[in-house]
Amino acid sequence: MADRADAYGRADVNPAERDGPVGIGDREPVNGQSSPADGHPASGHRGFGEPGHAVESVADGVPKPGPVPALVPEQVTAAKLQAELCDWQANAEIYQRRGWVMLEHTEQQVDIAFVASVPLVGVLAAPVITACVRIDYTNYDLWPPSVTFIDPRTRQPAPPVVRAPANGEHGVRDALVENHPVTGLPFLCLPGIREYHSHPQHSGDDWLLHRRSGAGRIAVICERIWQRMVVNVIGLRVTMQAFPPAVGTELQVAIAQGDLTALPGAPNGLDAAAAQAQAMQAAQPMGAAQAQGPLLP
Repeated sequence: MADRADAYGRADVNPAERDGPVGIGDREPVNGQSSPADGHPASGHRGFGEPGHAVESVADGVPKPGPVPALVPEQVTAAKLQAELCDWQANAEIYQRRGWVMLEHTEQQVDIAFVASVPLVGVLAAPVITACVRIDYTNYDLWPPSVTFIDPRTRQPAPPVVRAPANGEHGVRDALVENHPVTGLPFLCLPGIREYHSHPQHSGDDWLLHRRSGAGRIAVICERIWQRMVVNVIGLRVTMQAFPPAVGTELQVAIAQGDLTALPGAPNGLDAAAAQAQAMQAAQPMGAAQAQGPLLP
């Protein structure tokens, strides 16, 4: 069974020994058996289509991603992605106004940049790419799409310049989590994205529970990124610290995020200082099990 375990991207555990799907975000013990300390379920079974990243080797305790197995014919995936691209063209004007820019697409991947208008001084604003992602539809839709943050110039993996906070029933949650256990890259910890479902802490929330909801569609993924990493950009946060002459002055400039409309009591709901303070709080990294959020319509 070693080859099959590798194909699912979880070479350390036999797929026939995994927990079956439970409630979304549910992390309770199954059949009275608690999960081991590493977050892997103790027993149970997972469906055939369990998404993941193939593991080629483990060096220094860190899994190294290997070739992804072909579980869905490439022409099937290409046809499904082509249908998504047709829908994109039909709504291209709306997406352009939102700052969604499709940089490139192949038969299984799309590269999309998200441009935010960052207020500067007075009425001036600068267009800034706050996030750029590569959405990989390999084995779609048996697997969910993979979302990797990239540099829009080199197209190599690179962290985004903003966080991904959003208000929920439990307060502000940041969906951007550092260091996926397989890829080692930052990822969006949201249902419908491969990195979420292949994370060991979400072994009970199977992709097949979300597939029919359309969670893997390009427009849905872009909407969620736009809401968390573009719409909530409110300006620049400038911090200056003066030190002794031998050290000098330190100046830090960062993009500020916050929800200006959700601040009661401020004129027109606008209070930049409070919004920036809220953004700072939202930017605190959270664990993978905490960062999940509901699907947007």
